[in-house]
Amino acid sequence: MRLRFLLLLAALPACSDDYEYKPDPGYGELGVGVFLYECPTSGDPYCANGSPAAEFPQAFALGGRIHLKYNWKDDSEHFSDPLPQLQSASPTLLARESDGFTALATGYAAVLAVTGNSEIVDLRHLHIREIDALRVSNIGDTLPLSELHLEAGAETLLQARALDVDDVTLGGVLGHAWTTADPDILSITAGADSGQVRLQGGLAGDTTLTLTLGELSVAIAVTIEPPEDGTSTGSTDSTSTGSTDSTGDTDATGTGTGTDSSTGTSTDTGTSTGTTGGAL
Repeated sequence: MRLRFLLLLAALPACSDDYEYKPDPGYGELGVGVFLYECPTSGDPYCANGSPAAEFPQAFALGGRIHLKYNWKDDSEHFSDPLPQLQSASPTLLARESDGFTALATGYAAVLAVTGNSEIVDLRHLHIREIDALRVSNIGDTLPLSELHLEAGAETLLQARALDVDDVTLGGVLGHAWTTADPDILSITAGADSGQVRLQGGLAGDTTLTLTLGELSVAIAVTIEPPEDGTSTGSTDSTSTGSTDSTGDTDATGTGTGTDSSTGTSTDTGTSTGTTGGAL
């Protein structure tokens, strides 16, 4: 009887995308443990490579690959108990893969924590939403960049963000594609198919950096400035600022101009400092 009740509880929110259930970030809805969101590869704006996210995403991108881990809330109560396995209660919305889950359709899908004797001890609903727009920002920042200024020879890291219609940054590993119109002016040195890209300035001039995901794309105007001493340099010591003086720790920098808007993870006003989200 308990199993049937839990399965019904898990399935109900998945019936509608308008369900307003909002559990506390990370905690299982039965209070037994914590669901941790992990990023096994670089590129996800929520966490560094291989590290659990400090904040559980509000929503996940349709088509995104989702990696979760479950821990007991109180180890003393489960000293010799193996950790439960995670399963999807709604395979048509959230498919279980060998290394995690894939979001197949929009809606609310429950992830179940199941013990070896098939007992459901906890669950967590994930909100899967369609991607409405893409954004490019400095690592650790949420302000969108519309243009980038970089010195010849210098490098910088940029972050892709997938947003829903409410401007919430969506979790999940996605198949981004970065391209540069003139590789002689701006080259991609790492992360061309990742959410994080490393760029290096080449010849002085203007070009365009484009981020593409499916049918969505966003273009950034790029200007490469000659080095101050008139010679090419490989230095990566420069500063990256946006229109609101947002600075990111990126090894190297460019000056980017953007407009402020809210996201699902934070709202930036004034001066904001970010840190690198993962090494490439």
